[in-house]
Parts: sequence; structure tokens; C-alpha cells
Amino acid sequence: MLRRLVAYTLTLSVSVILSCSGESKRESAARERGIADADDFIGLASQKKIAQMKLEGFLLGVRDKANRLKQAGEDKAADIYIDSFESRLHDSVPDLYEQISSKN
Repeated sequence: MLRRLVAYTLTLSVSVILSCSGESKRESAARERGIADADDFIGLASQKKIAQMKLEGFLLGVRDKANRLKQAGEDKAADIYIDSFESRLHDSVPDLYEQISSKN
């Protein structure tokens, strides 16, 4: 059930980003999605009994979204998405950012 929800969310997110008309709207949508995903990740990471695999799976989903954007020819939107995710995470929880950035 959770996997289906995550897959649906990923597909929907990429579709929303790609469906926006005009380059600035796509970039804005990518930025907003990156920030929202970082907030979701922070919320997930703050749970007491969260499995490490769930966190890693979430991060793989973030990379998958960026890769799907790149495959669709949206390199700039993909970069903005990743940058906004990382920036939000760094600004909100620097220790968590350091933990995941050292693993990449």
C-alpha cells in the first residue's frame, strides 16, 4: 500500500512539474516540490521508530524524481528540484543534511 502511494505521488509530482506551461512555472513547481519533499523527509526522519530503509527509500525517490525530469529533457527543473530539497534540508536540520550528504 505504501509503495503504491509513493509510486503514485512520484508520478503525480513529475506530471505536475512537466505539465506546467512556461519554463518559469516548471522551475517554480520543481522548487516547491523540492521544498515540500524536504519537509516530508524531515517529518519522516523525526519519527522515533522509523526504519533506516524507509529513509533511504525516500531519498531514492527524490533521486528518481530528478532522473525522470532529466529523462524528459527538463535538466534545469531537475537541478532546481534537487537544489531546493538540499537547501531546505540544510537550512532546517543541518545535522541531518550532513548525515545524508556524506553518504552521497
